[in-house]
Amino acid sequence: AAAQQLAKRIQAAATIDRTIDSCCRLGVPNMLEEACLLAWNISLPLLQPNLRRHIHKLFQTASHALEVVDSPMTSLRVHLHSELAKCEVATDFLTKASAEVDKALTLNAVRRVTEEKNDGVAKIDKFLQPLQSKLKLKSNLYNEPDSAFEQAILQVEQAKDAHEKHLRATLLARASALLLQVPSAIGHCESTSSD
Repeated sequence: AAAQQLAKRIQAAATIDRTIDSCCRLGVPNMLEEACLLAWNISLPLLQPNLRRHIHKLFQTASHALEVVDSPMTSLRVHLHSELAKCEVATDFLTKASAEVDKALTLNAVRRVTEEKNDGVAKIDKFLQPLQSKLKLKSNLYNEPDSAFEQAILQVEQAKDAHEKHLRATLLARASALLLQVPSAIGHCESTSSD
């Protein structure tokens, strides 16, 4: 029963993707925004690492369509871009992921200025800013990170991707040794998580 519901959601996502394309061609922004909101709602159960690939194209279509019509639905746009960033990271397209994070952070800054309640703005920033930092570290292949803390973050990220247990343990041991060299590493971690 769960597999059937999942299959129906995936099929619905493909249908909504075509609907968004049609709304763009017909030039009906109100219906377009409704279709994008429906795309988000129907895809919520698919926002899992093993299922995210099924909604990647749909979210690309929706975020692009909302950008073209300059939709005021900034919260939805921020969430679409953040999920697209996760999709791109999962497929190792770090430059695309970084572009999605930048778009999400820019839209979130607009939300901070225009919305009275900023609850959701700060929450998504807590996810996006560390992701942006990690992407910069991972995509900068030719330069060694400046600080021991950044080197440790890079070691931990490499350990996450390592399939061999011995390699993972070695990378984590190196990260641990680097963190011991940084007296304020614990304070930095606490300040980043409390922002």
